[in-house]
Amino acid sequence: MRKSEIDLRDSEARLVPLQGDRFLILANGTVMIYDHDLNLINQEILEPSSSTGPWSVQVVAGGAQVFLRHEPGRAVTYEWRASDTLQLLRKTPGYRDPHFHPQACVTAGENAVFTGGRSGIEMITPDQQMKIICDDPFCRGDGHLQVLASRYIVFAGTTGIGVIDQDHGLVWSKTIGPELKPNDVQFADAFSSISSTRFGVWMTSYRKTLFDGVKVHQAPVLLIYDATNPKLLWSIPIKQYGEFDIALSPDEKHVAIFSGASLRLYMID
Repeated sequence: MRKSEIDLRDSEARLVPLQGDRFLILANGTVMIYDHDLNLINQEILEPSSSTGPWSVQVVAGGAQVFLRHEPGRAVTYEWRASDTLQLLRKTPGYRDPHFHPQACVTAGENAVFTGGRSGIEMITPDQQMKIICDDPFCRGDGHLQVLASRYIVFAGTTGIGVIDQDHGLVWSKTIGPELKPNDVQFADAFSSISSTRFGVWMTSYRKTLFDGVKVHQAPVLLIYDATNPKLLWSIPIKQYGEFDIALSPDEKHVAIFSGASLRLYMID
């Protein structure tokens, strides 16, 4: 059984895409890697086992590595492993200081983990050094982070979406108009393929509005951008209420929307 509904804390029984048409499953304290024909390529029993706390997994380095987070109790550990052999590359204790709870979720990159807060977007290196990489007012407060397979990070906040360069801060952002309040809209988790600078994020608005030229009202609308350019590439009305999942293909040419009962595939290039 999952110990948390938050994927950044517990990845039990999730499918995680890797390089070369492979995918990973984490179940019952064991990491398993399969090829596209469902042949088991490799597996590793994690120690300590899942009975001591949840494990979560994220793909980094364009699918060449995986990041594992373990939360056995009050302590937390971070691991980076090769995605083909599962060889341990480095392991560190979870970051902690008086202003950062050790159980806090983080979004992983190849060489660091990232989190957000009142001060802005923070980068934490494996040697436990923390620095703020975006202190723009847009970057402060609650939101969702997505690390792309490059130096870019996507932030979906309470007032819009933006792209942050790990070295140079906020690159561009799109925010709601003055006629709306943050609680009038919702911006969901951003997503991307494992090797892409393209990303998508869906949004809803309880009041009729235009966001980046797109009509939005109640039903979710999917917006697709490239991190290197603020121009909106595509918008897709989802026309789906309740839970759904969205994925961008590795070649960036298709978007899949899964409602739990049906799968819709859109060509976007």
